[in-house]
This record gives sequence, C-alpha cells and structure tokens, in this order.
Amino acid sequence: MSKPVPALAMTDGQREVLESLARSQSAAHREVLRAKALLMAADGAANATIAAAVSVSPATVANPASDVRLSREVCVRDVDGRQGR
Repeated sequence: MSKPVPALAMTDGQREVLESLARSQSAAHREVLRAKALLMAADGAANATIAAAVSVSPATVANPASDVRLSREVCVRDVDGRQGR
C-alpha cells in the first residue's frame, strides 16, 4: 500500500487563479489539465484519483520527474505571480 500524499498547500489567490484556468475554454489543454490536477491535489485527492481525472497513469502523477508531479512543486509558485526558471 502506498503512503498517502499530503494535500497541496495554496493560498486563496492561487486557488482562484487555478479555478479560473481549470474552467478556461481558451487556455492550452495541458494547462487546464494541470490546473485541475493541482486543485485536486490541494483537496487531498490520491495520486490515482488525480491520474484518472487527467487521463494519465498513476505512475506519471507519482513520478518526481513528471509534469503533473512537478506542477505540485513548481506551478503553484508561478501562479502567485513570481517568475519561474
């Protein structure tokens, strides 16, 4: 059995931006899926649940090098207006 992943911490402002992006019909599909995955992670969803919702394997979500996993660590910082790499 895998170890539970803690819920992703985010500010109200970050959540607002991600919710808007998740509903967007003009943003890139990849970014919409990433926003949905981040919101699910913030709600404490399991990696397998997130994977099913965004149509990737659970290994992709759990893999430290994957885009979805990196989103947990990198994209939330970018949402608050600071520049990434």
